[in-house]
Amino acid sequence: MKTSGLIVAGMLGVAWAAAANEVKLIGADEIRIYDQPGTYEFVPAATFEGARILVVGGGGCGGTTIGGGGGGGAVVTQTVDLVGGTTYTITVGSGGQRKYPDEPLVSVNQRYWSTGLSGGYSSLSGGDLAVVAPGGGGGGGCTDGSATAPSSDKAGLEGGNGGGGSQGGAAGGVVATEAWSSGHPGGVSVGYASGGGGGAGGDGVAGSNGQSGNGGPGVYCDITGENLEYGAGGGGGGGNSQQNGVAGGPSAGDGAVMSGKDPGQSGLDGRGGGGGGGSYNPATAGGVGGCGTVVIRYCLGGDDSLMVDGSPSA
Repeated sequence: MKTSGLIVAGMLGVAWAAAANEVKLIGADEIRIYDQPGTYEFVPAATFEGARILVVGGGGCGGTTIGGGGGGGAVVTQTVDLVGGTTYTITVGSGGQRKYPDEPLVSVNQRYWSTGLSGGYSSLSGGDLAVVAPGGGGGGGCTDGSATAPSSDKAGLEGGNGGGGSQGGAAGGVVATEAWSSGHPGGVSVGYASGGGGGAGGDGVAGSNGQSGNGGPGVYCDITGENLEYGAGGGGGGGNSQQNGVAGGPSAGDGAVMSGKDPGQSGLDGRGGGGGGGSYNPATAGGVGGCGTVVIRYCLGGDDSLMVDGSPSA
């Protein structure tokens, strides 16, 4: 059930909240899904022990023109106790976008040959709980010809999982914060073969002779009632006589095919997948990253008094 606005005290144990984007009931479990970028609050009226949470950062954007794949957003799963009366703040990170908003998708001129931007952080915090999932790193792009830009944007950017390199560029590494210390790097670029973006389940693949790198795999989680994949890395874009790399999983985008007329594929929103890198001849843009998500699942204990007309809360 899609929701919006505020809800009233007493609905399924929630005191009040800026509504989740979707709430559903499976058996005795309520599942609150936040899968649109923004900030929300959730105040449980009762304490729920053993709640499951999923926090996924936004995926990185693929680079332009022989572009590296965007890194998948970090994926964090935990079992926690939600304390009644505590305000929990939820942030859903945006997917990484193209560096230049007016960047054309096909026949990109040198002014727009650039690295993709990294995805935004997602988080869940309140009381003693502080969970952070950094966004995926942007994929490297071919040289940037604008007068004010650096001479090269070929290296992938660091992130929860790093972006792939472009045209001989280095791979993006893993960002380290107090709340996050694991993840996977993107793949390095070898010559005109770009690297794939790192995924939550493994490293991005390096480019090799004749083949741009595939994205790193994501990870699966069934917290929503469906076993879905999150945080895969995007494939590297096809370079000069190089086959394009493919996405590391369903959440991410394939790299653009050389001599095709399409940009890299975009990552899926709500799944934190990285975008695929752009191609060469004609030059195409990278695909944007998919936004992240935060999911909270807890058991109501079969107490029908917490329900409103037998339906999930708004």
